[in-house]
Amino acid sequence: MQLREVTLRNWRSYRSTTFRFPEAQGKKRVILVGAMNGNGKTSLLMSLYLGLFGREAMHYIEGVRLSNKDEEQSRSYRQLMRRILHRPALDEPDPSAFVELVFGDDDNHVTITRTWYYRRGGEMLDSDDGEEVRIDDHGQVRSYNHWQEANNKISELLFPPHVTPCFFFDGEQAQERVESSGGRALSDAVTTLFGTGLLQELSASLKTYIHSKSKQLNPDNKDIREDDLTLKRQRADELEASIKETAAQLEGARKDHDAAEDTRRAKITELKQVVGDTTLDLQRLSEKKIDLAKQEMELKQAFQRELGNLALPIALRKFGHRIRDRLHKEIVRDRWLIVRDEAAGKAEQILAKALPPEGSEAIIPPLTREQRTQLTSRFRAALEMLWSPPPRDCAPDFRFTFLSATERNGVDAKIKSRAKADTGDVASLATQWSTTKSRLRDLERKWDSVRDLQPKVEKLKHELSELDGKVRDSLNEKLRLETIAKGYESELKDLKGAIGQMESKKRELDPIQSKVDLAYRVREVIEETKERLVPLCRSAIEARCTEHFRAMVSSEYQRHKVEFDPDYQPMLTAPKSPPIYITTLSGAQKRAFGLAFTLAIAQVSGEDAPLVIDTPVGNMDSEYRARILAYLAKTAPGQVFFLSHDEEISQEYAQALKPYLLAQYLVTFEPIGDGSGVSNVVSDRYFDH
Repeated sequence: MQLREVTLRNWRSYRSTTFRFPEAQGKKRVILVGAMNGNGKTSLLMSLYLGLFGREAMHYIEGVRLSNKDEEQSRSYRQLMRRILHRPALDEPDPSAFVELVFGDDDNHVTITRTWYYRRGGEMLDSDDGEEVRIDDHGQVRSYNHWQEANNKISELLFPPHVTPCFFFDGEQAQERVESSGGRALSDAVTTLFGTGLLQELSASLKTYIHSKSKQLNPDNKDIREDDLTLKRQRADELEASIKETAAQLEGARKDHDAAEDTRRAKITELKQVVGDTTLDLQRLSEKKIDLAKQEMELKQAFQRELGNLALPIALRKFGHRIRDRLHKEIVRDRWLIVRDEAAGKAEQILAKALPPEGSEAIIPPLTREQRTQLTSRFRAALEMLWSPPPRDCAPDFRFTFLSATERNGVDAKIKSRAKADTGDVASLATQWSTTKSRLRDLERKWDSVRDLQPKVEKLKHELSELDGKVRDSLNEKLRLETIAKGYESELKDLKGAIGQMESKKRELDPIQSKVDLAYRVREVIEETKERLVPLCRSAIEARCTEHFRAMVSSEYQRHKVEFDPDYQPMLTAPKSPPIYITTLSGAQKRAFGLAFTLAIAQVSGEDAPLVIDTPVGNMDSEYRARILAYLAKTAPGQVFFLSHDEEISQEYAQALKPYLLAQYLVTFEPIGDGSGVSNVVSDRYFDH
């Protein structure tokens, strides 16, 4: 339910003041209260605590520590009322102070008025009449003189008292809570919130009841042998105790094993940082370096040899086509010359047959000498056309004069063959040589870096060997305890089965025995429920707290998650990293964690209560303040009250909250001497800067 009004009368520094809060709509849910003096802000926060649950809220007010004894608690409560709350009422004839809280709206509202009565001297009345609670539930008004009865009704209408510290966050005390609590305060809040503490108390009460009634059934049980069912129940109780003890030992063994593993991993990392290899042996490293140097030299020589053999094929691949083209032309010339010489030799024979010798009368009339000479020249010129001009691809002359016609064809074939020689072996050798050289350089660098570190390396390897033994031993211990725990659980399961069978046969026993049997069965259910409920509730809160914490802090914790351990402080864990306890964080980070926890409880519990946050970002830098205030305003499930002084949430940050701002108030303080004063509330106003 939303908080609609808070009225304070004769309340510390308030004479008579009413805060009226408009109904939250959409994103507008932030109510900003600035106080010029710490009294006004502290009084408002304490009025919400005490107005809701009075004496029961004393457990949750930081700085107030009470024992569990009712008498001492009542005395401390009355002392608190006398010390700080009655001041404005001293001058009145009928001194009293009250807080009135209105939740809901006009159609659905609950009004709680808690009044404290004093004597004229300021002493609070010792009887129950000293405090009265008046509850208006939708128009039905009832007064309560006993605080417990009133608080039960408030729990029924609003939310239970153990939720109160989760919704009222004091930033200045949050850091102290984390640092001084030994880690249990937040874990205890988780347990209390989900009622597991109540289940534990109920289980203990049932155990006492069973023991008491069993004595009634067997008043002389010291002298008389107990029946088999009672013995089995006692054994079951012993087994449950043994299981819890073994579980605690097992948890310790697991933590010891994890710690040994973490130490071993750290030592491995240190060894790798020194030598780069956890299994390094300097003698083997030296031998390996010599072998690699020899291998590198052999590969280099093989590569050079193969490269020399490959020089001619490479050259022929690049220039061979020119040589072969010239050789082809000279081969054509060889053939052409053969044809020409053969044709020239036959030309003379053709002339002799065509032109008879001079003086022969084969041609009539006989040719004159001059005609014969002319005809011979023309005939010869005509016959030369058989071999002239030379073919188009014929070389004009011979360049390779040292080659015969037969050798030219052989040389052409050899050039063609050698140009096709395979270069794969050379490429492979080059790759092997390059790889070996690289490995040799790496090995030489490693050798240079570690040859002077042998004593340190040997020491680290010895320590690592010892840690391996510790890890082995812790693992064996863990496995041993797990085996024992399984044995206990198996025996308990069988025993409970036998008890169930025996109980079914004893239904006709006397009423006391039946009640004892019923109480025993109920206690079993409670124990099982409690064991299942705790990890489920804790897991849900851890997940939500992790989500909010990551959103509010810097990026260095984005891989971490929040964990609550019943025996240790809350911590941040990440894969392959040691845990970071919340107490080791900076003040700003602790405060951010407290806010994340508050949001997680509000989200997981499902209680519709307003978040009241006092001094949310007091010790944070500007970057943290802007991010966290905006995140709280955006993420809060309902109303969120920021109580601040002027330097914490300045005008700059207040302007940034404007999209979420529902209302704002300024509490001024007027001192009147002897350390006291009066607080006045101005609506729709914040600090003027």
